[in-house]
Amino acid sequence: MKTINASLLAAQQLPAGRPIARATLADNGRLHPSLLFTGSYTGGAVFAARCDDFYLRLRFTASGLDTLERQRITDPGVEAEWETWTAFETNIASARGAAVFWTGTYVVALWQDATDRHLYYRRSTDGVTWSSAALAHNTIAPYAASLGGVSGGAAQSGAVLHYNGGVYWCAYNSATDAWAAPESSGLALDPAYSLEVAGCYDDLNSRHVIVTNPVGEYAWARFALVVFARLGAGSYTTPRPVFQANRNNFQHLSHSQEQIGGYWWLAFYRSRGWGAGVYWLAASDDGLFYEDAIPTAIPAEPRLGLLAPLTGASTSYLATEQVVYASTPHAGWADATVVRHSLEASLAHSSAQTVLLDNRDGTLTAPALHSTLTLQRGYRLDGVDYWVDAGTFHVTGFRYLANDNLLELAAVDAAGHFEMKGGVVAIAPFRGCIELKDYFVQLFHTSNGGNRSKGTPRKHAAYLSLAEA
Repeated sequence: MKTINASLLAAQQLPAGRPIARATLADNGRLHPSLLFTGSYTGGAVFAARCDDFYLRLRFTASGLDTLERQRITDPGVEAEWETWTAFETNIASARGAAVFWTGTYVVALWQDATDRHLYYRRSTDGVTWSSAALAHNTIAPYAASLGGVSGGAAQSGAVLHYNGGVYWCAYNSATDAWAAPESSGLALDPAYSLEVAGCYDDLNSRHVIVTNPVGEYAWARFALVVFARLGAGSYTTPRPVFQANRNNFQHLSHSQEQIGGYWWLAFYRSRGWGAGVYWLAASDDGLFYEDAIPTAIPAEPRLGLLAPLTGASTSYLATEQVVYASTPHAGWADATVVRHSLEASLAHSSAQTVLLDNRDGTLTAPALHSTLTLQRGYRLDGVDYWVDAGTFHVTGFRYLANDNLLELAAVDAAGHFEMKGGVVAIAPFRGCIELKDYFVQLFHTSNGGNRSKGTPRKHAAYLSLAEA
């Protein structure tokens, strides 16, 4: 039951008070990738980490050299910084045999040597001056390893490893500059397959999350992505499939190393079928249970860096070697005065909220589709305002009533009633499922200044902007 402020509870029974309402518009926390730069793909793989005030990327070049190159990015808005590479290491075992992570003090590069199959590493505080190469592990030979860097701060950083059919956690202590022995997760897979691994450290729940793509782990799904958690030394949860198919192998696994917009993000591509050839993105609020993945326009070259904003910035980046996409939170506003609002509740579909806002000062910018609208109601008594939350909603449309200096918003409850229908976002705010292209036609202003009961309805780009970048 909702708790109401004691003063508000008493004030609502008095004749001298006045009911009030306000609304706040904010970004919905999702990624809104927009193409920023386009370069070329040389056929290798890229690994990336956010290091507070700079990004560090490693590039494996497969042109017969099998080398690693490094890249330091301090101003992501400068294209040249994404395209300038510096020689780093040679004789790298494979495109899956490298990783990079950030401890909070050091950025650590890890790779498998092609000759002795041992793991080596170097570290740096600024991405420019590096230590000499040193041995991390010599127990993996003669097997080829797949690596996934995990940025978990001073005490929880390291790498996820796969070799000889096993998945391991390999911890790195930045204070002592030492590696712990690989710790088996207990997951035993077919050693004939060189699988991929990715992971992160979920500091909110004090656990490492590990994702891999085993073949034949489940009888009912030959191909699946599997997720499980390391809860502590030697303690792992039961592996669970998050996406499955019988004919689609999921590859190029990438995982965000921290939450972006309040969500963990997993990226991969499907090797065949609908949506093959591009990256898919899936969001999770706990790192273990993911929403349905959504295809993007990002070409599926290894691998996609999911980079949270640098310190003091607000823009995230999704980057491969060839392309860089930027994702900036949608603009919003706070505490706008509500003139009127109405709620249509139903057991058959999501609740629909219509909110009319005072825009006489002209500061209420057009909302982006699916932005978060938070409504508060209250009471004003003797010049003091008392508020109580009245729900959170997703914006599905809007129109400006210019002659009346009003902004009208249509929204549905935030229970997640959105789905993909034929590649088009479908919304279920009223009855059944109304596709976006149809709903666009329903939102209009008229030639008589916004009165929908008169005049001839017509679409107008200045009044309706439902496309989301």
